[in-house]
Amino acid sequence: MDDPFDSGFEPLPLLPDVPDPRPPNATPSPQPAGTHGTRHSPRNVGSDLSHLMRLLYSHNPFYCISAFLVLWGLKKSFHLHGATLQPELLMSGLAGYTLLLAAVGCLLIRAGQLWQDTRTILLLIVLIFLAISMSFDEVLSADFATGRWYFLGGLAFSVVVSELVLRGVRLRLPILYRLPYYATLAIFFLYPILLGPWQDQENDPHLRWLLAGFSPLAGLVTLSLLPAVRRGANYVRDNGSPWHWPWYPWPLFVMLGLGVGLRSYAVCVSFHPSRGPATMFEPYFLVPFLFAVNILLLEIGIASRRPTLLRGMMAAPLGLLLLSTWIFASIPESINLRRMLLDSCGCSPLFLTLVAITSLYAVALVRRVPYAIHWLTMATVLLVLVGPNTGSFYGPYSPRAWPLALLTAMQLYAAIRYRSGLHSLLTAVCAIAALCIIWPQAIGTRWFGAIPVHLLLLAMLLIGTVLQDHVAQFLQRMAVLGILIACFFVFSGEAERWSIARQEVLMIYPGIMLVLVAVYGWWVRNQWYRAISLLILAGWLAGWIMALGGRSYRSLRTTVAGLDEIALGMTCLLLGLMVSLWKLGMPQTWWEWWIKPKKKTP
Repeated sequence: MDDPFDSGFEPLPLLPDVPDPRPPNATPSPQPAGTHGTRHSPRNVGSDLSHLMRLLYSHNPFYCISAFLVLWGLKKSFHLHGATLQPELLMSGLAGYTLLLAAVGCLLIRAGQLWQDTRTILLLIVLIFLAISMSFDEVLSADFATGRWYFLGGLAFSVVVSELVLRGVRLRLPILYRLPYYATLAIFFLYPILLGPWQDQENDPHLRWLLAGFSPLAGLVTLSLLPAVRRGANYVRDNGSPWHWPWYPWPLFVMLGLGVGLRSYAVCVSFHPSRGPATMFEPYFLVPFLFAVNILLLEIGIASRRPTLLRGMMAAPLGLLLLSTWIFASIPESINLRRMLLDSCGCSPLFLTLVAITSLYAVALVRRVPYAIHWLTMATVLLVLVGPNTGSFYGPYSPRAWPLALLTAMQLYAAIRYRSGLHSLLTAVCAIAALCIIWPQAIGTRWFGAIPVHLLLLAMLLIGTVLQDHVAQFLQRMAVLGILIACFFVFSGEAERWSIARQEVLMIYPGIMLVLVAVYGWWVRNQWYRAISLLILAGWLAGWIMALGGRSYRSLRTTVAGLDEIALGMTCLLLGLMVSLWKLGMPQTWWEWWIKPKKKTP
């Protein structure tokens, strides 16, 4: 793919090609042992140097180096021990260098259409605008009246220079991109003026809210780019440059996004009374802005129909959850905003972020984004555990039923629409879990969870009856296995230890399961259910015999000395009868009649 920033000019060779003195068919001479041949070849060193020179020639990093050195020099010249000296000279130096870069950029375009170098210069001009907005924070802190005029002048200078550069290089920036660009510059320069009156009041909650409010405000400005995104690539097709969407104008807003992160930290350092390492800034301050960026990129993926971008932006909010739990240990509790959020809003940053992410996935589901229902399901499951007071993934957790009710409705909709056994199973699991949370004593923990287990088995039987996909058929087989395990659990006598019910009731339970399994197997024509019904019948009869005859057998054993031998002999007689009947083929015939489904006659 061609480089969208390629100016069309071929770089000139910096080193002449040296002809090879060897004959065309000459065999290369072997290299001495212990050397690496080409690494020490003079010709190869020249090739590496030529490649380096071509790289410097093509990308021309000297503009970036120049900007870094000039900004560093201005900082050293006009800053001393944190105090700004002669701010008018600092402003003059920054403005002069900015105008010089703008003039160089216009000259490169007018003289030779050198767009690749001009791209670097334009982005550096935006970076200097950010540097200007951060250079006079200390002036505003020392003298609010004077510093306010510097910020207003810096904003006016940035707007005028931007317009002059756009007109000078004949670059068209549509209005739906231009307004968000100027709005971002405005919050860089005007937001410190809003903070000025509160900067000496450390314990005032208004100052803390204002310091944390820079990122949400920048996020709202970022969302103003949505109309331009929905216009697509045709909106900037004829922009006067060889760059195409998204290479134009999105690098400009990437640079502004980096500036938002730096400015959010800078306002906390400059305008909080505890200036320095103990500033109240924490990484979750950037979550609102990054969430807005996520929305913007998701909209770009929808508008441009890019599956890779859509998948990335659906997974990116998980990183915001981790960012919302990142805590700096060096921040004193007295200036920590998390406590203020819990006291005023009753919510932690993690909970607020999770609610916003869940809303994003819900909108994505309405917009028919692929796999949106899976992401929404995951976020809703997290809402079951993450409550308003949950500050991190270590807890505290407070399970709630309303997210499970919402999740049940979503999975039921997906199960009906797609006729999916998996979504049907999730619907049943979520509904049963919600009932256990709502009535923990009556359903959840009573009889050691026997009610939820049987509700789940009943749901698996219904899913296996109504649906025909692979998951439904698997659930149909697993349900009969669960019933068999429950029956043998009763046969083993473990249920009596729980004091679930009287022994007579426990002996009736396998009979109920036997009827259910037999009728269900006949209804769905599943031979496994008929086979399991025989096992349940055998276990049930054995249980009755042991329960009713055990006490009589023990009493007779004291009077009849050979009762054990007689009972063993009767058992051997029964086994012999079974072997003889097997030879006659009667059990096989009965098995085929009971197990195999009947073929319907036409």
